[in-house]
Amino acid sequence: MVPVKEQPDGKALPLAAPDSKKRNLVAVFTYIDTFNAYIQSEHQGVAQAATFFTGERFFTWVRDFPCDGFVFNCCGPARPAAFARAFADEVLKNG
Repeated sequence: MVPVKEQPDGKALPLAAPDSKKRNLVAVFTYIDTFNAYIQSEHQGVAQAATFFTGERFFTWVRDFPCDGFVFNCCGPARPAAFARAFADEVLKNG
């Protein structure tokens, strides 16, 4: 799941994961409890829309999105796992 914010033009932009180094990291969640932890921590519990991706579709999308990388489950309760955007190329190459 990738939480998104709908823009006035109808496009949905992914929400960022918190990052102490000020990188633009896309927040990605594998379970509803990790998604809910992010909403509570970063959005004061206000519900956000989410886009659902399959693996290949996600890595293709993130490879082409202007970001520094992505973080799975950035706010717990599971341990976060961060990756540089270039990792998406490696996954797609080695499928």
